[in-house]
Amino acid sequence: MVMESRWSMDRLKREKIHIIFLFSGLFLIVFVCITLGNMFYKQAEDPPGLIDAATDPMVLTAIWISISAATCSTLIAFFFGVPLAYFLARKDFPGKSIIESIVDVPMVIPHIVAGIALYGVFMLW
Repeated sequence: MVMESRWSMDRLKREKIHIIFLFSGLFLIVFVCITLGNMFYKQAEDPPGLIDAATDPMVLTAIWISISAATCSTLIAFFFGVPLAYFLARKDFPGKSIIESIVDVPMVIPHIVAGIALYGVFMLW
C-alpha cells in the first residue's frame, strides 16, 4: 500500500511539472499569435498601402538579396559541412576536439554577440 501511494505522489509531481510547462508554453504561443494577429489586422486595414509596399523596388530588391544570401549560405554550408561532418564522425586524429569546438561555437555564442564582434572587427578598417 505504501508503494502505491509513493508511486502516485511521484507521478503527481511529474504531472504538475508537465502542466506548468504546458501553460508556460501556451502563454508564449498566445503571445506570438496575438502579436502576429495584430500585425495582420493592421495590414488588412490598408490594402493599398500593403500593395504599394510589396511592389516597391527597394522592397523587392531587399527580398531578392535575402533569398539569394540564404541560398548561397545554405549551399556553402552543405558543400563544406557535410564532408566535414562525415570526416569528424568517421576518423580520429590529433586536433579533432579543437575542430569540433570551433564548429560548435556558432551554436554557443548568441548571434547578437557575434554580430557586434564582427562589427567591431570590420569597422577598424
